[in-house]
Amino acid sequence: MRAPAQALALATACCFATGCLPRGPAPAGRRLLADGTAYDVLFVPGPAGSPSRLATVKITSDDGSGPLSLYAVQETAGDDELGTEIFLTDHLPVQDIACAGTSCVRAIDSQGRMFVQRFRSSTPAGQGYGLFDQSVARLDLTNGQVMDFGSMSALVGTFASGTSFAYTIQGSLRVRDTDDRETRFEKVTKAVVVNDALYFLTQDGAMGQGTVRRLSGPPFDAPQPVADQVTAFSTFPPAPLLVLCRSRPDDSICATSVLDLVTGQETPAPIDSGVSSISPSGRYLFTVRYDPNPSDINDTAATLSLFDRTLGSERLTTLTELNQSFWRPGHDEIWFLGTALGADQTLIAPEDRRQTFWRWGADADPSPVLPDQTIYIAAATDNVNGPFTPDGRFLITTPAPPQSDPPAVALRDAESPAAPVLTLNPAGTILADVRQLPDGRLVVADAISDLSRADIYLADPTTGTMQAIAHGGHLVAIGATRVLALLDWEAGGASGSLSLIDLATGAITRLAQQVHAVAIDAPVAAGADPLAPGTRVAYVSQNRVSSPYDGLWLTSLP
Repeated sequence: MRAPAQALALATACCFATGCLPRGPAPAGRRLLADGTAYDVLFVPGPAGSPSRLATVKITSDDGSGPLSLYAVQETAGDDELGTEIFLTDHLPVQDIACAGTSCVRAIDSQGRMFVQRFRSSTPAGQGYGLFDQSVARLDLTNGQVMDFGSMSALVGTFASGTSFAYTIQGSLRVRDTDDRETRFEKVTKAVVVNDALYFLTQDGAMGQGTVRRLSGPPFDAPQPVADQVTAFSTFPPAPLLVLCRSRPDDSICATSVLDLVTGQETPAPIDSGVSSISPSGRYLFTVRYDPNPSDINDTAATLSLFDRTLGSERLTTLTELNQSFWRPGHDEIWFLGTALGADQTLIAPEDRRQTFWRWGADADPSPVLPDQTIYIAAATDNVNGPFTPDGRFLITTPAPPQSDPPAVALRDAESPAAPVLTLNPAGTILADVRQLPDGRLVVADAISDLSRADIYLADPTTGTMQAIAHGGHLVAIGATRVLALLDWEAGGASGSLSLIDLATGAITRLAQQVHAVAIDAPVAAGADPLAPGTRVAYVSQNRVSSPYDGLWLTSLP
């Protein structure tokens, strides 16, 4: 028995001396960098016909709070050779870099150069905090070149074609093409890029009024006037509309109109306050008006307006109190949460007041639905649809206060919302994430306390069933038939096993262990599968004990 004991002692000594190899198989793909300390990794789209470039994000401060530094990854031709990193810039705010998965949209030009906003403290050393300087920078991930556009510069946007971009410096608008030919416009109060054109307002008239002009591409020396005597304007992407405000001589309230950027037609709107939102088709404007001189300071009554810009007609309704409002995706139908006139207001705290969901369709009067329900937006999902699924078919709600802790979250058919279709979280769990597949089914993550260590289910609203497909992790991305997740999540190391889950068979393919950052080079074509075979995935692995598996890896999905 001495020989095995000696072997064990020798192995233990080697482990302490050189570091133990991690258990399990080697990660999938090839290792690009030996350093696994990157905070995040991202793909940056390259020029047309060229592959995306990889970049890593690293935390600058010792306490891990940011700001962040960005590096371009230089790959090598040989699979067995490690690549290198080129430092690009620092002082990047976390929210500008760490956007999630396939929903992230970054400013990129046609040459694959990336625009970022940098923030630096300008307070003299030893004099505290509070003063900051910002600047916009353009980063070339191919050669590491960085162009900073000056103190207090801010990016307006890049043209859809990627051939031009606009930025401002303290009221001066600059428009520049890919060859760095620049045109300047002064006294600009607002500028915005809509698709492949720039719209901007210059103050050149009385009462603070000016002209809205349009630039559609180089050369930029002849902007086209599109509206005059304008005080302010707003946009509501993706609708190609400008909502114009013109001050009246007798008061400060705007005369509002809507300019259709496709047809060039301008329609007056009977709206005496700012537009709140625009319907998915762009036909209807939703506005909320409050009494500017209420008799009771606690009076929060709201007059809601739905303006049909095609017919030029307006419909009105009034609530004692309005909380939130959402357009149903794919429908000209606004849903809002509020309290009706005459409803009981005996409870003091606004969150305890008896509120009701209302729906207001294009061809119907407002009607109350779902008393004692409120909206639910899963904590881990960047859901721009509010309480709706992306296809607008289903509504997600939870009981209004007082409620159980944690509350039961119900999936409801938006056409017939009274009866819940499915409860999305078992008793005692929190709905951590919910995403919709192209076929209408949902992938749901439910957690007890740690949102990163959840049980993952496939929910079918048609059959009313929930099928468990994985445990102890969280979603990274969903495709047409597969899910990418980080399973076996360890809170102490903030890492898990990068796993591909087949929804038809339930088979789980583990690609790598101890992964804490993932990026997907998803196709940009409409309707393309984000997790199709061959899709490139980059990830950062960092084991608790130093190993040859630590670093940045690149693989293609099987």
